Amino acid sequence: MRLRLQWKPRLRLRNGSLLPLCLLVAGCGPTIALNVGLTENPIDIILGLQHRASPPPAAGLNVNLPAEAFPFPPVPAAGSSLSTVPVPCPTADPLSAPALEADATGTKLPAQATYPFHYKVTLTSNVGASNEKVTSYPSTGTRQIANVLRAETTKGDGAYNFDVIEKYAGETNTTSYRVLPQGAAAPPVGSNAVAAGIYITKETSVSQTGATTFTFNPQPMLLVLPFPAQIAQSFQAHSSDAVDQVSETLQPATSYPAYPGYPPFPGYPSPPNYQNSPLPNPSYPQYPTPQPPSPSVSGYPPTPPPNVPGTQVLDHQRVDACGTYLDSWRVELVGTLTNQQNNSAESQSFDDLVDFATQFGSFPVAEHRVHAITKQDGSKYKLDFSVNIGAAPNFAHN
Repeated sequence: MRLRLQWKPRLRLRNGSLLPLCLLVAGCGPTIALNVGLTENPIDIILGLQHRASPPPAAGLNVNLPAEAFPFPPVPAAGSSLSTVPVPCPTADPLSAPALEADATGTKLPAQATYPFHYKVTLTSNVGASNEKVTSYPSTGTRQIANVLRAETTKGDGAYNFDVIEKYAGETNTTSYRVLPQGAAAPPVGSNAVAAGIYITKETSVSQTGATTFTFNPQPMLLVLPFPAQIAQSFQAHSSDAVDQVSETLQPATSYPAYPGYPPFPGYPSPPNYQNSPLPNPSYPQYPTPQPPSPSVSGYPPTPPPNVPGTQVLDHQRVDACGTYLDSWRVELVGTLTNQQNNSAESQSFDDLVDFATQFGSFPVAEHRVHAITKQDGSKYKLDFSVNIGAAPNFAHN
């Protein structure tokens, strides 16, 4: 999961104004007739001072999002044409159900197509400082499913590759996937066997100027959803790129079985009934409040530690594709990343939710990501990123 902050120049757009040309024709005199008309003639008009030096470009932030997403674009400069106004997106009937269930194993290739995506994104800079600032980002973009190719490692294993090409705010970002429907169920550590699942194989980011700003070639390729997908299935992964100086670790979820609890305490016996006794009713001692036996005395195990959030398959998840519900497998990706690319060291921790539509070719149709980033100079940022597909995908094929 990659996310990189990089300061870079950003063109600030300025709005010009054009004053209308007004013609006033009038005449006076006793009997002279005036014939007045307008004719159209081509003319080039250049307004403003033409030899004044242009102002320096405003600085922007370039944030590279994690895998399955895209590198974040620069913060839109004031007056730029990047609108952050939400685009209308119909809501699906809450009583409707997805037409296709997400498969536990993605065996079908995705259709090559381009889909609209809707975003709700904020970046908080200088977190916790007096000058903390929240910046909103554009609400629309597109993702193209391209370069779909059957690429079996061994004949009949059903493996295939595809790219997700993100176009957002002038930036182009490509994430390459490899899907292995078949694989070792639990390959031993150090073996060459690869488990079945969805993997990230490469990421590249290209700025508006055409310059490559980010590259990640994870070795080994990064597992993001194991097959067959199972509810509450924990997994882990680690990949690094020595050339580009990026490494990422997905930590597994840790859960402890619930203890059955202590048995009900029987309590103390009731005091004797002196109501009908010929003897005077003595002062009966007050019984203390019943307490369960001490674990150290009774042999009960101690209270288990709390569950630790981590990387795991959660469950099926409905995704509203602007009026049509899609089924998906939701995976939680929790981990850390270090990035020293382009001499700009940073570290981050993240907790991401990604929804994979295996029935449509195993590409992500929705995401919610929360990232805490610390730059080399100690500055802190928080990214809150939500996105979902804006149209029902085309049917996948074999």
